[in-house]
Amino acid sequence: MLKKVFGLIFDFHEYLVLFILVALSFVVLMMNEVPQVRAIQGDIADIFSFVNYPNIWINQLSNLIKENQNLKEENLRLSLLNAELKEYYIENQHLRSMLNFVDSTHLDIVPARVLNRGTTPVFNSILIDVGSNQGVEPNLAVITAKGVVGKTVSVGNNTTLAQVFIDVNFRIS
Repeated sequence: MLKKVFGLIFDFHEYLVLFILVALSFVVLMMNEVPQVRAIQGDIADIFSFVNYPNIWINQLSNLIKENQNLKEENLRLSLLNAELKEYYIENQHLRSMLNFVDSTHLDIVPARVLNRGTTPVFNSILIDVGSNQGVEPNLAVITAKGVVGKTVSVGNNTTLAQVFIDVNFRIS
C-alpha cells in the first residue's frame, strides 16, 4: 500500500511541486501590502467567495433545519401550555360561577371538602372537614353549586357526618 502511494507521488511529482509552489505563491501574495496586490487580493477573494458560496449555503440550510426543528418543539410546548391554560380558564369560570352562587344567598355558607364517602345499605353519608368550630350545626343543608346534596346529621368539633339525599332514610322539611 505504501509502495503505491510513493509510486503515485513519484509519477506525479511535477504536479505535486507545482501545487506546492502555487500554494506558497498564494500565501506570499496574500501577505503583501502593495496597493496593486490588494486589488488582486480582492479579485481572488471574490473568486474564493464564489467557490465557497455552496458551502455557505449548505451551512445556512443546516442552520435553518435545526432552527425549524427547535421551532417545532417550541410550537408543541406552547400548544400544550395553551391547552393547559384553556383548562385553567374553564376551571376559573366554574369557580367564578360558584362564587356568584355564594354571593347570591343571604345564608352563611361554610366551604368544606369531602374527607370520606360511606356507602352502606342503611346509611349513605359523607364526612366533611368542617364542624362546630366553623359554625356547623345538625340538620343544616349540605349544598353544592348544583343544589342540595344532603343535610348535616352528626357534628364534631372539626368534622361533620352528612346524610346524602339518595339515602332511603333521608327526610327533609
